[in-house]
Amino acid sequence: MKRKRKNRKNRRIALLFVLIFVLIAIFLYIFVINRDYVYEVQQTISLNTPGYQYDVFNNTIVTFEKKELVIYTENETHKYSFSETLSEVSINNVGNVIYVTDRKMGKVYIFDQSAIILEEINFNQEILSIKEDRKKQLIGFHTREKTGTEHLIFFNGSGKETGRINGLKDGKIIDFSIGPTGEKVAISVITYGESIKANILFVDVQGEIQGGKTFENEIFPQVFLMDNGELICVGNKRILKLNQNKEIVWEEPMVADRVAYSTFMDGLIICTSKIGTTNVILLGNEKDVLLNTSVDGNIMGIKSNEKRTILYGNRSLFLVNQSAIKETKLPKDIMWADLLINGLVVIGSNDKIEVLKEENFIR
Repeated sequence: MKRKRKNRKNRRIALLFVLIFVLIAIFLYIFVINRDYVYEVQQTISLNTPGYQYDVFNNTIVTFEKKELVIYTENETHKYSFSETLSEVSINNVGNVIYVTDRKMGKVYIFDQSAIILEEINFNQEILSIKEDRKKQLIGFHTREKTGTEHLIFFNGSGKETGRINGLKDGKIIDFSIGPTGEKVAISVITYGESIKANILFVDVQGEIQGGKTFENEIFPQVFLMDNGELICVGNKRILKLNQNKEIVWEEPMVADRVAYSTFMDGLIICTSKIGTTNVILLGNEKDVLLNTSVDGNIMGIKSNEKRTILYGNRSLFLVNQSAIKETKLPKDIMWADLLINGLVVIGSNDKIEVLKEENFIR
Protein backbone atom coordinates (compact mmCIF):
# COMPACT_ATOMS: atom_id res chain seq x y z
CA MET A 1 0.00 0.00 0.00
CA LYS A 2 2.79 2.39 0.92
CA ARG A 3 4.52 1.56 -2.37
CA LYS A 4 1.34 2.47 -4.35
CA ARG A 5 1.03 5.76 -2.49
CA LYS A 6 4.68 6.51 -3.19
CA ASN A 7 4.19 5.74 -6.91
CA ARG A 8 1.16 8.05 -7.08
CA LYS A 9 3.17 10.80 -5.39
CA ASN A 10 6.04 10.33 -7.85
CA ARG A 11 3.61 10.55 -10.80
CA ARG A 12 2.15 13.79 -9.42
CA ILE A 13 5.64 15.26 -9.05
CA ALA A 14 6.53 14.18 -12.59
CA LEU A 15 3.32 15.75 -13.97
CA LEU A 16 4.09 18.94 -12.06
CA PHE A 17 7.55 19.11 -13.64
CA VAL A 18 6.05 18.51 -17.10
CA LEU A 19 3.50 21.30 -16.53
CA ILE A 20 6.22 23.71 -15.38
CA PHE A 21 8.32 22.81 -18.44
CA VAL A 22 5.38 23.46 -20.81
CA LEU A 23 4.65 26.83 -19.17
CA ILE A 24 8.29 27.85 -19.47
CA ALA A 25 8.32 26.80 -23.15
CA ILE A 26 5.17 28.85 -23.86
CA PHE A 27 6.68 31.87 -22.09
CA LEU A 28 9.92 31.61 -24.05
CA TYR A 29 8.05 31.29 -27.36
CA ILE A 30 5.82 34.30 -26.74
CA PHE A 31 8.35 36.66 -25.21
CA VAL A 32 11.70 35.52 -26.59
CA ILE A 33 11.59 33.27 -29.65
CA ASN A 34 8.55 34.90 -31.25
CA ARG A 35 9.77 38.43 -30.56
CA ASP A 36 11.20 38.66 -34.10
CA TYR A 37 7.71 38.03 -35.53
CA VAL A 38 6.27 41.24 -34.09
CA TYR A 39 6.20 44.06 -36.63
CA GLU A 40 4.87 47.59 -36.51
CA VAL A 41 2.29 48.80 -39.03
CA GLN A 42 1.90 52.38 -40.23
CA GLN A 43 -1.25 51.87 -42.35
CA THR A 44 -3.76 49.05 -42.87
CA ILE A 45 -6.17 48.63 -45.79
CA SER A 46 -8.87 46.01 -45.17
CA LEU A 47 -10.12 43.97 -48.15
CA ASN A 48 -13.07 41.68 -48.79
CA THR A 49 -11.83 39.23 -51.42
CA PRO A 50 -8.50 37.37 -51.70
CA GLY A 51 -8.56 37.75 -55.51
CA TYR A 52 -8.00 41.50 -55.48
CA GLN A 53 -5.56 43.23 -57.84
CA TYR A 54 -3.19 46.01 -56.79
CA ASP A 55 -0.46 48.42 -57.79
CA VAL A 56 1.99 50.43 -55.71
CA PHE A 57 3.62 53.60 -57.02
CA ASN A 58 5.12 56.74 -55.49
CA ASN A 59 3.40 56.78 -52.07
CA THR A 60 0.07 55.56 -53.48
CA ILE A 61 -1.66 52.17 -53.29
CA VAL A 62 -4.34 51.17 -55.80
CA THR A 63 -6.69 48.20 -55.40
CA PHE A 64 -9.35 46.60 -57.55
CA GLU A 65 -11.80 44.07 -56.14
CA LYS A 66 -15.13 42.99 -57.58
CA LYS A 67 -16.10 46.11 -59.59
CA GLU A 68 -14.46 48.83 -57.51
CA LEU A 69 -11.23 50.72 -58.08
CA VAL A 70 -9.84 52.44 -54.97
CA ILE A 71 -6.87 54.83 -54.94
CA TYR A 72 -5.23 55.42 -51.54
CA THR A 73 -2.97 58.47 -51.59
CA GLU A 74 -1.11 59.78 -48.54
CA ASN A 75 -4.03 61.99 -47.49
CA GLU A 76 -7.09 60.95 -49.52
CA THR A 77 -9.06 57.97 -50.81
CA HIS A 78 -10.74 58.00 -54.24
CA LYS A 79 -13.15 55.40 -55.66
CA TYR A 80 -14.66 54.42 -59.00
CA SER A 81 -17.30 51.71 -59.54
CA PHE A 82 -17.48 49.86 -62.86
CA SER A 83 -20.89 48.95 -64.27
CA GLU A 84 -19.51 45.85 -66.03
CA THR A 85 -17.50 42.92 -64.72
CA LEU A 86 -13.80 42.92 -65.59
CA SER A 87 -11.73 39.75 -65.94
CA GLU A 88 -7.97 39.17 -65.73
CA VAL A 89 -7.42 42.68 -64.38
CA SER A 90 -4.06 44.47 -64.28
CA ILE A 91 -3.29 47.88 -62.74
CA ASN A 92 -0.34 50.00 -63.89
CA ASN A 93 0.73 53.54 -63.15
CA VAL A 94 2.66 55.51 -65.75
CA GLY A 95 3.30 59.22 -65.34
CA ASN A 96 0.16 60.98 -64.16
CA VAL A 97 -2.36 58.30 -65.06
CA ILE A 98 -3.47 54.83 -63.98
CA TYR A 99 -4.19 52.10 -66.51
CA VAL A 100 -6.79 49.47 -65.51
CA THR A 101 -6.75 46.63 -68.03
CA ASP A 102 -9.19 43.84 -68.79
CA ARG A 103 -6.66 41.56 -70.47
CA LYS A 104 -9.17 38.94 -71.62
CA MET A 105 -11.48 41.43 -73.36
CA GLY A 106 -8.66 43.69 -74.54
CA LYS A 107 -9.99 46.83 -72.88
CA VAL A 108 -7.98 49.56 -71.18
CA TYR A 109 -9.46 52.20 -68.87
CA ILE A 110 -7.33 55.27 -68.18
CA PHE A 111 -7.83 57.20 -64.92
CA ASP A 112 -6.29 60.20 -63.28
CA GLN A 113 -5.07 59.86 -59.70
CA SER A 114 -8.43 61.02 -58.33
CA ALA A 115 -10.19 57.99 -59.89
CA ILE A 116 -11.77 60.09 -62.65
CA ILE A 117 -11.95 58.12 -65.89
CA LEU A 118 -10.23 59.89 -68.78
CA GLU A 119 -10.57 57.44 -71.64
CA GLU A 120 -11.62 53.90 -72.55
CA ILE A 121 -9.73 52.00 -75.26
CA ASN A 122 -10.77 48.72 -76.86
CA PHE A 123 -7.98 46.86 -78.66
CA ASN A 124 -10.42 44.09 -79.69
CA GLN A 125 -7.69 41.55 -79.07
CA GLU A 126 -6.29 39.65 -76.11
CA ILE A 127 -3.65 41.38 -74.01
CA LEU A 128 -0.94 38.86 -73.12
CA SER A 129 1.40 41.01 -71.04
CA ILE A 130 2.05 44.58 -69.92
CA LYS A 131 5.39 46.23 -69.22
CA GLU A 132 6.53 49.66 -68.02
CA ASP A 133 9.90 51.32 -68.30
CA ARG A 134 11.73 51.64 -64.99
CA LYS A 135 11.02 55.36 -64.73
CA LYS A 136 7.29 54.74 -65.32
CA GLN A 137 7.02 57.10 -68.28
CA LEU A 138 5.93 54.58 -70.93
CA ILE A 139 3.77 51.46 -70.92
CA GLY A 140 3.67 48.69 -73.52
CA PHE A 141 0.77 46.30 -74.20
CA HIS A 142 1.58 42.96 -75.82
CA THR A 143 -1.54 41.93 -77.76
CA ARG A 144 -2.57 39.00 -79.95
CA GLU A 145 -5.24 38.83 -82.62
CA LYS A 146 -7.40 35.73 -83.16
CA THR A 147 -5.22 34.97 -86.19
CA GLY A 148 -2.22 34.70 -83.88
CA THR A 149 -0.52 37.91 -85.06
CA GLU A 150 1.10 39.77 -82.18
CA HIS A 151 1.61 43.50 -81.61
CA LEU A 152 3.21 45.88 -79.13
CA ILE A 153 1.29 49.11 -78.46
CA PHE A 154 2.80 51.94 -76.41
CA PHE A 155 1.22 54.74 -74.35
CA ASN A 156 2.82 57.55 -72.36
CA GLY A 157 2.21 59.01 -68.91
CA SER A 158 -0.59 61.24 -70.20
CA GLY A 159 -2.66 58.38 -71.59
CA LYS A 160 -1.73 58.99 -75.24
CA GLU A 161 -0.58 56.38 -77.74
CA THR A 162 3.02 56.95 -78.81
CA GLY A 163 3.71 54.06 -81.18
CA ARG A 164 3.05 50.52 -82.38
CA ILE A 165 5.08 47.55 -83.48
CA ASN A 166 2.64 45.72 -85.73
CA GLY A 167 2.34 42.35 -87.36
CA LEU A 168 4.80 39.94 -85.76
CA LYS A 169 3.73 36.75 -87.53
CA ASP A 170 6.89 34.65 -87.35
CA GLY A 171 7.51 33.67 -83.76
CA LYS A 172 6.10 34.55 -80.38
CA ILE A 173 7.06 37.42 -78.11
CA ILE A 174 8.07 36.01 -74.73
CA ASP A 175 9.37 39.23 -73.17
CA PHE A 176 10.18 42.85 -73.94
CA SER A 177 11.91 45.69 -72.14
CA ILE A 178 11.48 49.44 -72.65
CA GLY A 179 14.55 51.66 -72.44
CA PRO A 180 14.78 54.61 -70.02
CA THR A 181 14.05 57.26 -72.67
CA GLY A 182 11.15 55.31 -74.15
CA GLU A 183 12.75 55.36 -77.59
CA LYS A 184 14.29 51.89 -77.70
CA VAL A 185 12.64 48.52 -77.06
CA ALA A 186 14.31 45.11 -76.78
CA ILE A 187 12.14 42.13 -77.69
CA SER A 188 12.80 38.45 -77.02
CA VAL A 189 11.12 36.28 -79.66
CA ILE A 190 11.01 32.50 -79.96
CA THR A 191 10.54 30.77 -83.33
CA TYR A 192 9.95 27.11 -84.09
CA GLY A 193 11.16 25.25 -87.16
CA GLU A 194 13.74 22.57 -87.59
CA SER A 195 15.14 23.92 -84.34
CA ILE A 196 14.16 26.42 -81.67
CA LYS A 197 15.60 29.87 -82.22
CA ALA A 198 15.76 32.88 -79.95
CA ASN A 199 15.72 36.23 -81.72
CA ILE A 200 16.67 39.32 -79.74
CA LEU A 201 15.42 42.40 -81.58
CA PHE A 202 16.21 46.07 -80.95
CA VAL A 203 13.50 48.38 -82.28
CA ASP A 204 12.05 51.83 -81.65
CA VAL A 205 8.44 52.31 -80.54
CA GLN A 206 7.43 52.89 -84.18
CA GLY A 207 8.65 49.42 -85.14
CA GLU A 208 11.84 50.31 -86.99
CA ILE A 209 14.36 47.53 -86.43
CA GLN A 210 17.72 48.79 -85.19
CA GLY A 211 19.45 45.43 -85.04
CA GLY A 212 19.25 42.00 -83.50
CA LYS A 213 20.91 38.69 -82.72
CA THR A 214 19.85 35.06 -83.18
CA PHE A 215 20.63 32.13 -80.88
CA GLU A 216 20.10 28.48 -81.80
CA ASN A 217 18.42 25.97 -79.46
CA GLU A 218 17.84 28.28 -76.52
CA ILE A 219 15.29 30.80 -75.33
CA PHE A 220 15.49 33.99 -73.28
CA PRO A 221 12.33 34.41 -71.14
CA GLN A 222 13.60 37.68 -69.60
CA VAL A 223 15.42 40.71 -71.00
CA PHE A 224 16.50 43.90 -69.19
CA LEU A 225 17.42 46.97 -71.23
CA MET A 226 19.97 49.04 -69.33
CA ASP A 227 20.26 52.82 -69.14
CA ASN A 228 23.42 52.70 -71.29
CA GLY A 229 21.68 50.72 -74.05
CA GLU A 230 23.20 47.35 -73.15
CA LEU A 231 20.90 44.35 -72.70
CA ILE A 232 20.92 41.57 -70.11
CA CYS A 233 19.34 38.34 -71.41
CA VAL A 234 18.24 35.63 -68.98
CA GLY A 235 17.97 32.28 -70.73
CA ASN A 236 17.25 28.64 -70.14
CA LYS A 237 20.96 27.84 -70.31
CA ARG A 238 22.85 31.02 -69.45
CA ILE A 239 22.71 34.69 -68.56
CA LEU A 240 24.51 37.06 -70.89
CA LYS A 241 24.94 40.75 -71.69
CA LEU A 242 24.89 42.30 -75.16
CA ASN A 243 26.46 45.67 -75.86
CA GLN A 244 24.98 48.26 -78.22
CA ASN A 245 26.72 46.51 -81.14
CA LYS A 246 24.82 43.31 -80.23
CA GLU A 247 28.07 41.59 -79.21
CA ILE A 248 28.25 39.32 -76.16
CA VAL A 249 30.18 41.20 -73.47
CA TRP A 250 29.98 38.43 -70.90
CA GLU A 251 28.02 35.28 -70.17
CA GLU A 252 27.46 33.06 -67.16
CA PRO A 253 26.19 29.47 -67.50
CA MET A 254 23.41 29.26 -64.94
CA VAL A 255 19.67 28.62 -64.72
CA ALA A 256 17.82 30.80 -62.21
CA ASP A 257 14.33 30.63 -60.72
CA ARG A 258 13.93 34.41 -60.30
CA VAL A 259 15.93 37.27 -61.74
CA ALA A 260 15.40 41.03 -61.37
CA TYR A 261 17.43 44.13 -62.00
CA SER A 262 18.09 46.28 -58.92
CA THR A 263 18.26 50.01 -59.62
CA PHE A 264 19.22 50.55 -55.97
CA MET A 265 22.40 48.50 -56.32
CA ASP A 266 22.84 48.73 -60.10
CA GLY A 267 23.11 44.97 -60.46
CA LEU A 268 21.27 41.76 -61.24
CA ILE A 269 19.72 39.72 -58.42
CA ILE A 270 19.65 36.00 -59.20
CA CYS A 271 17.70 33.57 -57.01
CA THR A 272 18.10 29.80 -57.36
CA SER A 273 15.98 27.51 -55.19
CA LYS A 274 17.35 24.45 -53.44
CA ILE A 275 15.73 22.12 -50.92
CA GLY A 276 14.64 24.40 -48.08
CA THR A 277 16.93 27.29 -49.10
CA THR A 278 17.48 29.83 -51.87
CA ASN A 279 20.87 30.88 -53.16
CA VAL A 280 21.03 34.65 -53.80
CA ILE A 281 23.67 36.24 -56.04
CA LEU A 282 24.08 39.94 -56.76
CA LEU A 283 25.89 40.28 -60.08
CA GLY A 284 27.43 43.61 -61.06
CA ASN A 285 27.31 45.05 -64.57
CA GLU A 286 30.73 43.61 -65.35
CA LYS A 287 29.78 40.15 -64.04
CA ASP A 288 31.51 40.87 -60.75
CA VAL A 289 29.92 38.97 -57.86
CA LEU A 290 28.95 41.57 -55.27
CA LEU A 291 27.07 39.18 -52.99
CA ASN A 292 26.71 35.40 -52.82
CA THR A 293 24.71 33.96 -49.92
CA SER A 294 21.77 31.73 -49.00
CA VAL A 295 18.50 32.33 -47.18
CA ASP A 296 16.02 29.90 -45.67
CA GLY A 297 12.89 29.05 -47.66
CA ASN A 298 11.79 29.95 -51.18
CA ILE A 299 11.80 33.45 -52.65
CA MET A 300 8.44 34.43 -54.13
CA GLY A 301 9.45 37.80 -55.57
CA ILE A 302 11.98 40.62 -55.87
CA LYS A 303 11.21 44.33 -55.67
CA SER A 304 13.57 47.26 -56.09
CA ASN A 305 13.45 51.05 -56.36
CA GLU A 306 15.87 53.92 -55.85
CA LYS A 307 15.71 53.50 -52.04
CA ARG A 308 16.14 49.77 -51.44
CA THR A 309 15.81 46.21 -52.68
CA ILE A 310 13.79 43.48 -50.98
CA LEU A 311 13.14 39.78 -51.49
CA TYR A 312 10.09 38.14 -49.98
CA GLY A 313 8.92 34.66 -49.11
CA ASN A 314 5.74 33.31 -47.51
CA ARG A 315 6.64 34.63 -44.06
CA SER A 316 9.87 36.54 -44.52
CA LEU A 317 11.16 39.84 -45.89
CA PHE A 318 14.81 40.13 -46.85
CA LEU A 319 16.45 43.55 -47.02
CA VAL A 320 19.36 43.36 -49.48
CA ASN A 321 22.48 45.47 -49.75
CA GLN A 322 25.85 44.83 -51.37
CA SER A 323 27.35 43.20 -48.29
CA ALA A 324 24.54 41.25 -46.59
CA ILE A 325 20.89 40.26 -46.40
CA LYS A 326 18.84 41.04 -43.31
CA GLU A 327 15.71 38.99 -42.60
CA THR A 328 12.52 40.29 -41.01
CA LYS A 329 10.12 37.49 -40.10
CA LEU A 330 6.35 37.79 -40.36
CA PRO A 331 3.71 36.04 -38.23
CA LYS A 332 1.48 35.10 -41.20
CA ASP A 333 1.57 34.23 -44.88
CA ILE A 334 1.77 37.05 -47.41
CA MET A 335 0.95 36.96 -51.12
CA TRP A 336 3.18 39.83 -52.23
CA ALA A 337 5.40 42.71 -51.14
CA ASP A 338 6.30 46.03 -52.76
CA LEU A 339 8.00 49.35 -52.08
CA LEU A 340 6.74 52.91 -51.81
CA ILE A 341 8.92 55.64 -53.27
CA ASN A 342 10.01 56.65 -49.74
CA GLY A 343 11.37 53.13 -49.18
CA LEU A 344 8.61 51.86 -46.89
CA VAL A 345 7.64 48.23 -47.44
CA VAL A 346 4.07 47.24 -48.32
CA ILE A 347 2.85 43.67 -47.79
CA GLY A 348 -0.36 42.06 -49.00
CA SER A 349 -2.23 39.08 -47.55
CA ASN A 350 -5.65 37.58 -48.35
CA ASP A 351 -7.65 40.15 -46.41
CA LYS A 352 -5.47 43.23 -45.96
CA ILE A 353 -2.63 45.40 -47.20
CA GLU A 354 -0.19 46.82 -44.65
CA VAL A 355 2.45 49.53 -44.84
CA LEU A 356 5.24 48.62 -42.43
CA LYS A 357 7.04 51.17 -40.29
CA GLU A 358 10.72 51.78 -40.95
CA GLU A 359 11.50 50.62 -37.39
CA ASN A 360 10.99 47.03 -38.56
CA PHE A 361 14.21 47.22 -40.57
CA ILE A 362 16.55 49.33 -38.45
CA ARG A 363 16.39 47.57 -35.10
